[in-house]
Amino acid sequence: MGEDTGRARASGQEASGRWAGLVCLSVGVAMLFVNTAAVNVALPDVSASLDASMAQQQGD
Repeated sequence: MGEDTGRARASGQEASGRWAGLVCLSVGVAMLFVNTAAVNVALPDVSASLDASMAQQQGD
């Protein structure tokens, strides 16, 4: 009977670890999306202020 309780506890800890991992990955993906969107929104103003051509913007 004690072993079953231990297994249930271990299974619950494993499930909470999986949820924590999912939350961390989701936050990371959301931060990546926001960062990419911010650069795409700011790029026209940055290129206009630096008088950068399309090739210079692309890093060629």
